[in-house]
Amino acid sequence: MTLSDELPDLATRLLIERPEVFDKYDRLLAEASLRINMFPPLVALVTTLALRAHWLWWLALAVCAAVLNQGLMQRSRAVAVILDSIATQLIESPTMAAVATALQGEGTTSAPHPAPSQRGTDGST
Repeated sequence: MTLSDELPDLATRLLIERPEVFDKYDRLLAEASLRINMFPPLVALVTTLALRAHWLWWLALAVCAAVLNQGLMQRSRAVAVILDSIATQLIESPTMAAVATALQGEGTTSAPHPAPSQRGTDGST
């Protein structure tokens, strides 16, 4: 399981353990969903207007792209709230806990690497 697969579970954990932080995440995600879901109907409207009314309506596709971009940015900010919560240890991620355990186990069981052999001054090994 990856960290991105855990996001819904981590959001639920955030709701239980830190509702004030979850509120920020939820607001950002709602704004993102609204903008992303507005994109297809806006494109359909602009396309219809451009085909039936005037070709300058095609320029409004830039506005549609801006709305989509804002939605994607808001979604990234929402995910960042969860990742920040993990980084500041407000919530614990099973994946990150497994990584930390693996790193601790690797640090305690690994022997120091031997120094490479040095060549003699006369060029012999």
